[in-house]
Amino acid sequence: MKKKQYIGLSRGGKNTKIHALVDGLGNPIRLIFTGGEVHDSKEAVSLLEGYDIEGSTILGDKAFGTVEILGYILDNNGEAVIPPKSNATNPWDCDFYHYKERHLVECFFNKLKHFRRVATRYDKLATMFQAFTYLACIMIWLHRLGSGQRVFSADDLADFQHSRRHRRHQRRAGQRRDQIQ
Repeated sequence: MKKKQYIGLSRGGKNTKIHALVDGLGNPIRLIFTGGEVHDSKEAVSLLEGYDIEGSTILGDKAFGTVEILGYILDNNGEAVIPPKSNATNPWDCDFYHYKERHLVECFFNKLKHFRRVATRYDKLATMFQAFTYLACIMIWLHRLGSGQRVFSADDLADFQHSRRHRRHQRRAGQRRDQIQ
């Protein structure tokens, strides 16, 4: 039996979508992987299931403004801060002061995209892609916790190696100048 690889086909080509649930500090709590053609709202309830959201404020963009998602949040005694779509027949009020905190999710995805292997999905198998994405999330958590050690990504290592080569080149150029004079 062939395992699902979570590769979807959309206008931009083949891609994978990561649906994330983050806490109030922007730390990842849960990830769900789907093909790129799956709409965000299809996985929202399954993302929230299994977590006690009673008394919590759930933030989301307009894509999450469906009756099913709002009903799930309200049934579990949570507060939904999701603006209505412009074509909503029964628009609801939205606390835009709280809505400004939604940038934490965007910041998490920005940090996740610093890991080039996640941003471009070089992996053919979904298990490898998921494993490296979870590893990247662990590194984000460790960096957030301030473990006292610098957490390096592959890009940091490449920058370090480049700067080392650059310094070595400058040193050799200086030695050549000294020999000529």
